[in-house]
Amino acid sequence: MNIGVIGPGRVGSGLARLLADRGYVVRAIAGRTPAQAESLAAVLSECEAAGPQRVADTCDLVFITTPDSGIPAIASANTWRPGQGVVHCSGALSAAALAVVTQHGAVPGAFHPLQTLPDAQAAFANLPGSFIGIEAEEPLLTQLKEIATSLECTWGYVPAVARPAYHAAAVLVSNYTVALAHAGVELWQAIGKSEQEGLEALVPLLQGTVHNLRRLGSEDALTGPIARGDWATVQRNLTAIREAAPQQAFPYAAMALAMIYNNLVAIDDNDGAFDKDCAADKAALERELRSLLSATLKNRGTS
Repeated sequence: MNIGVIGPGRVGSGLARLLADRGYVVRAIAGRTPAQAESLAAVLSECEAAGPQRVADTCDLVFITTPDSGIPAIASANTWRPGQGVVHCSGALSAAALAVVTQHGAVPGAFHPLQTLPDAQAAFANLPGSFIGIEAEEPLLTQLKEIATSLECTWGYVPAVARPAYHAAAVLVSNYTVALAHAGVELWQAIGKSEQEGLEALVPLLQGTVHNLRRLGSEDALTGPIARGDWATVQRNLTAIREAAPQQAFPYAAMALAMIYNNLVAIDDNDGAFDKDCAADKAALERELRSLLSATLKNRGTS
């Protein structure tokens, strides 16, 4: 089976290199520019840099690894062959984004690595062990499952109706974690530490959190003042953030409310340690958090 890649960016380059490393024949690469395709083709055996139509003409399975906005256009701009697999790597789009290829008898599919891939090297290093969200019909489904297994990945069928929520989960856990880490680093900088010092201190904490998540699950792994129902500490945190890095008060308040709303608190089950006064403190804090968020959004909207 000859495999082609249209879009040799972060995902495409890492995927092509891994496929070749696992014994697949990556026959042709197409990119926005000839140089982009040639750079990747040069490190792959028996691979040529070509235009998109050449990839479609010579490959049995084509991965479209461009940004989401370009996927339907690429599918529409080329002629495909009966039985050929045409697969995108978007998490948010369903296989229907490639529906036009069925007019030529080709089979559309989705093959999304649930992994953070900031560059091609990270894609090559991080993909093994990751989850792959697959959507396709047979016989393409079996081919994609076999590829996922050969890449040392787990896989699951993610139908079209589930893909928006599936992708949102990935954004929350990966992208928002980076945004929260950035907020934490800014607080370190506000107290006179460098960005590097902040990262060196906070990344091991994040790694420990991931370890706890694996071992205990998403509820039991939670620690800290909200898990304890320690509303006075939450209030002190919020005051400190407003003084040191006021722009980070919004994400702190938003996450605090999210934990309260999801009942990730100890106030109702801690051997009677929390009394009515504590419940009143919690209610007062919740009102303050909502007020802060509302005021911040209002100010952003009128600035």
